[in-house]
This record gives sequence, structure tokens and C-alpha cells, in this order.
Amino acid sequence: MSAKNSEAVFYKQKNLSGESYSYQEREVAYTLPSGLNDNFLSVDVGELVKVYAWKHYNDTQSGQIHRVWESTQNDISSIQGLSKFVVSPKDSELLAIKVINNSGNNKPYYAFIRTYTIANPVRIHSGHDYEIVGLIKKDGQKYVADIVIFDEATNVPVIQGAAYFSYDSTTNSLHATTYQEIFPKDLELVKSTDYRFDLVIKSIPHETEGKVMSQEKA
Repeated sequence: MSAKNSEAVFYKQKNLSGESYSYQEREVAYTLPSGLNDNFLSVDVGELVKVYAWKHYNDTQSGQIHRVWESTQNDISSIQGLSKFVVSPKDSELLAIKVINNSGNNKPYYAFIRTYTIANPVRIHSGHDYEIVGLIKKDGQKYVADIVIFDEATNVPVIQGAAYFSYDSTTNSLHATTYQEIFPKDLELVKSTDYRFDLVIKSIPHETEGKVMSQEKA
């Protein structure tokens, strides 16, 4: 089986041999089940895609190995066992975010983040690892990411805002832009490394309870 333009085909043996499994291009990561985890040894990469690959499921787990394959690889054993990967368009860059609660109240929160390139928002819990939230095209344009922070105990939204992400060809990495009109002072966006950004909750607004509006006309 050879890979089509927009897919990657993984093989259980080196040199594209043995049992094969095909994966289509998509912005969400594939996490391999126990039967396939650590079992792939080569990959046929379609002409229009590339593969972001990780040794472990968690992005910053100890001993993590990260690879980017933009062409067919006859031997991927250097990753020491594949667990998670993304099949993305070749002209895009990965974006991942971690939510950190530095507000001082020690309460758990979660964020819904939806980038321009993703249909459904990604849910990220504070204190957890980085989660992939989108793929940013390498065209220098700014792509918006809508952000809503929820109180985990009540599921009430407490902070809302938006930020922009773009690819910087001079540094070959992503750049974040925020505007005070739409990015609240209660949040801070900090670039960590490569494709990773930290979304820091600095404070929680006092008035976070919703108000029931009257249905009667004046």
C-alpha cells in the first residue's frame, strides 16, 4: 500500500513492509491503542502532508522524543516507539497550549480554545500537559484563536478573549499577538519552546455570575 497525497501509511516493519495502517490528514492527534503503540517501524508520507510524531502520549513526559517527518522514512526506530502523531498539511505549523492557574486561588479551571483552522474547540484543564489546538499555515497571516476559561466546579465561564497566531519565516516558528481590546488583563500568553505556548491565568474577575434577563417587554 502506497500513501496517497493527503495521508500517511505506517508499517510494522522497516522499509515499508509488513502490516500497514493508513491515517488521513487531520488537525487532531492520533493516539495509538495498546495493540499498535510502539509497533510501527517505517512510514510512507504523502506528498502534501508531514507527520509530527512523539514517543510518549504526554507532550512533556520524561524521556519524550519528538520528530517531524516530511518525507517517507524507511526506519523510524530512532523515536524508540511511536505513541502519538499528527498528519498535517505540509505548509502548516503545529500549535499547542498549556493552561496554568497563577491566580492564587488553587481552584481548577479549564479552557475551550478554538483556532481558525479547527472546527471544534479543544478542552484543556489547568495543570495538565500541552494539548494540540490547531495548525497554523506558513503564510505569515494572523489566525485567531478564541479562548474561554471555565470554573471547573460550576462550568461557568469566567474569562473570555482571543489571540492571534502567525508563522514567522525569519525564526521558523510561531508568533503570538494579543490586543488589549480582545485579550483580557487576567490572562497572559507566553511562548515556551517551539510550537508550545503557556496560557497563564493571572487573576479571576470578581463578577462571574450570570444574570437572568427578563423575558417581558418594557
